[in-house]
Amino acid sequence: DFKNPAQSLPELIKAYQLIKNLKDDHWRTIKLEEIEKIILACSGVYLQATTTEEFATRNAEVNVIVEAVNRSTANVYLNSVRINSNLAHLKVEDDLAFNKVLKQSLSFKVPENMPYSVPYWLNEESTLGMYQVNNPEFIALPNTPVNMVVTYQVVIEGEPFAFHQDLKYKSVTPDIGEVIKPFSI
Repeated sequence: DFKNPAQSLPELIKAYQLIKNLKDDHWRTIKLEEIEKIILACSGVYLQATTTEEFATRNAEVNVIVEAVNRSTANVYLNSVRINSNLAHLKVEDDLAFNKVLKQSLSFKVPENMPYSVPYWLNEESTLGMYQVNNPEFIALPNTPVNMVVTYQVVIEGEPFAFHQDLKYKSVTPDIGEVIKPFSI
């Protein structure tokens, strides 16, 4: 239903449960990721975690604003929000009612061993026209994978999900409006 995508959630969740039971690891992983994105989109849930500073250094304190909105009539429960699984944890435990904005904050200290947010091909000494890349998974990526990941533990129509997003920097200016950029160390 194009006017109310949340009506598709019961059938999508049944499909999700069937996909979880697939024996083929390769296809199960790919299809679970795809259907989780579809379920999140159909549920109308908006999740965002942003900082007020674009950059931070090691050992710096970072403030994060977590926003969640349920823009549908689906039953949605936000259990918790984590940054890098153990860096920061916010226990929310709240039902997301229709169009009710949930806004909370948390903070964390950037670990001393957190890698810097630099292009992966600049991490090692280069020669004329050649870059040394030690991690072969990075080759051909346009950017270095983000090292600050926010995980939302959400229950949609009784089914638990873990949604992952990169931590972002957000600012609002009168001339440009809302600007969202990657958060960097």
